[in-house]
Amino acid sequence: MENPIRRALSGEGTVYARAMARFALVLHAHLPYVRAHGMWPFGEETLYEAMAETYLPLLRVLERLHAEGVEARFTLGITPILAEQLADARVREGFLVYARDRLERAQRDYLRYRGTGLEKSARHQVAFFELTLDHFHHLGGDLLAPFRRAQERGQIELLTSNATHGYSPLLATRRPSGPRSRPGWPPTAATSPRIPWASGFPRWPTGLKASGSPRWRALPKALGPGWTSF
Repeated sequence: MENPIRRALSGEGTVYARAMARFALVLHAHLPYVRAHGMWPFGEETLYEAMAETYLPLLRVLERLHAEGVEARFTLGITPILAEQLADARVREGFLVYARDRLERAQRDYLRYRGTGLEKSARHQVAFFELTLDHFHHLGGDLLAPFRRAQERGQIELLTSNATHGYSPLLATRRPSGPRSRPGWPPTAATSPRIPWASGFPRWPTGLKASGSPRWRALPKALGPGWTSF
């Protein structure tokens, strides 16, 4: 029996099947605001775990691939809420405390399980958190700058999102400092108020007329009606 996935990847069949061969890897990085919200189970520890087990390992992979001359282009979304926390001095100091604590626990586990079937796992944890601390110190605690450098050398494309769950067309915009991010990840759980629509697309207020009624501007079709609710 013919494998439809293999046929699609080979470029055969219908236009739809050929289109399936186009692949875009988009990693979306976001965490709620947990700074100064306790540690466990839903506090700062969730952010520290992501830093140690996701963001730092991803940076190491990017650096290794760049050094080896291997292209690994993908898109990475970093929301303002996450970026704000990664840049925060309290969070950086808290991560050091967290990582040192995990290293000490791993070292105790290694001594406890040495000579047993768990020795290999304990040794891996010791090596992992030693590497994590060394890497964090090497970066000076700054996880955002290496991602910025990866974008500047064309290795990744960064995208961002709204700082809050707002209805994007109704929000005032300002140009952020640092590298510009062209695409954006729409915020979730955002709904629009009752606003007029024009030709199937919503409009949003841009000011007031002399009469006091709102002046409306049509929403670009590129956004479309789907932006009314997420």
